[in-house]
Formats: sequence, C-alpha cells, structure tokens
Amino acid sequence: MNLGSDSADARRADVSEETKYLRNIAVGVEEVHGPAGIGVLAVKLASLALTSDFDGFCDLIDSSGDQVAGNLGNEAFVKLLVSGINVGIDQHSGRCALVLGTWFYNGYVVPQSYEGAEHCYALADKWGNSQGTVNLGYIYYYGRTGEHDYARAFQLFSKAVAIDDNPEGLWKLGDMWHKGLFVPKDEVAAFSCYRRARDLCKNDATLGARAAHHMADMLLDGVHDTDGALVIGPNAMMALALYGEAELGYYDLIDNQGLAYYEGALKQAIAGQARARAVVAAERQGLGRAGFGEDGE
Repeated sequence: MNLGSDSADARRADVSEETKYLRNIAVGVEEVHGPAGIGVLAVKLASLALTSDFDGFCDLIDSSGDQVAGNLGNEAFVKLLVSGINVGIDQHSGRCALVLGTWFYNGYVVPQSYEGAEHCYALADKWGNSQGTVNLGYIYYYGRTGEHDYARAFQLFSKAVAIDDNPEGLWKLGDMWHKGLFVPKDEVAAFSCYRRARDLCKNDATLGARAAHHMADMLLDGVHDTDGALVIGPNAMMALALYGEAELGYYDLIDNQGLAYYEGALKQAIAGQARARAVVAAERQGLGRAGFGEDGE
C-alpha cells in the first residue's frame, strides 16, 4: 500500500510492482549490492515477504539493526524494505503497519511524518496489534498531529491493555492517573498500573524500566489515596532497588536500542538512587546501626 496513492487501483498497481520486485530479488533476477552479507539479507527478507511471513520479515529487520542502518543510503535495499512492508500492509499485517508507522514517526527509512505515523498506527490498531494501539495513543497524548487529546489517548491505552495486557499501555495509564490527565488524579490507581506493568516485564528490564522508575518515585514519599491517607510505604529500600532496576533497563534502551532520548530518565534514576540511599542511611542511623565495626559485628 502506497500512502501517497489516491485510489485503490493505484495502490493495487503499486503492490503488484513491489511484489514483482521482491520476487526478482528472491530468485536472483535482480540483486542488492553493497557490503558483505547485504545481498544474502535481501534475499532472506524478500523470501519472507513473498511467503507472507511478515512477523519473520519484521523480526529479521529488527535483529539486523546495524546492517539495516548501515545500508539506508542503498536505494535498492530501501526499496526492498518498503516493498516488503507495503505488501504486508496490503495483506492487513498489523506488525507491518506498526513498523512503517514507527519509521514515519522517527524519520527512519522513510521521511519523517507524524501524519503518516498516525495513519499506519490506526491500521495496526484496526488489525489487532496492541503496540500499534499504544503508539496511536502516544500521537494523541503528545498532540503530534494537532491538540492533545487525552480522552482518546486514555481510551487507546485502555484498549491495548484489554487486548493483551500490554505493559506499555499499563504504565501510560499509570501516568494519566498520576498526573490527573482526563481522569481524576489517583495515586493508588497509578501505582497499581505501574506495578502490574512491571510484573508483566519481570524477565525484561528494558520494558519494565519506566514502570520501575515510577514506582520508585512514588515509594520514596509513599502512596496516598484520594483523601490524602497513606496507603503504601514510604519504602526507601524498595525504591533504591527499583531505581537500580530502571537504570539497567535504560542502559539497554540507550546503548543497545539506540534510544538516546532515555538519557534524561537515566540521569533521573541515578539521582533517585542517591536520594533513596540518603533516606536508607538516615533510617539505619535511627535504628542505631551506624556504630558497627568494620566486620559488621
């Protein structure tokens, strides 16, 4: 599907040409030239798209991140990437719609366009991809294509959670409860969302980093109900552990996934650890633990 095409006939023609291009790459009629290995990668990608294995196609793009990034100046290779994605979208692949939306959002592979991202995320949402639903929520949460629309963002984050307990949808719901965006401010509801998101990401520090960070922030002061009564905490020791968990996740996001915009959150998590350590030290001092000998006896 070509987003620039005005008619169904034009889109069908585009997909027909893209399918032909993929077939030519797969059988060797055309080749993608470049650094060692790029031709083999191109054939694998073309073959996956032609067999409608679009999850495999997108997984291979993800796992070949450095190789893909290093060949974005290669016109034939970029044509292959976009052709495979467009053929997938023509077959209602929510994963392909998500990937193209992310490319538009970040200006990666294709020119940057929040409108293009919104369009693709809406398709991914329509076809049952919960991450596309979350990402569409971001469009309205941040007002990328107009005014902030917190009501629509809340509805989309809630839908993503309903589809498959999407942890990112959960911690964004937590943000909205915590900040009182569209819904009344409610620390207990926010903490519950953050905790559930973290529980769903126990084996993935990257996905759980933001949830752990928010939980740590709240635990330093304690969680209060809407009447101001203390319900949970404070618990500086747990906050310290959660800040450390968030720090590790941010390193992965920044160093391994190239998401440099998490640098600010990383600094906040490290600063949070310093605050939590100070509280823990003060608490231990109050318990009379400061006078132990060097051996802890």
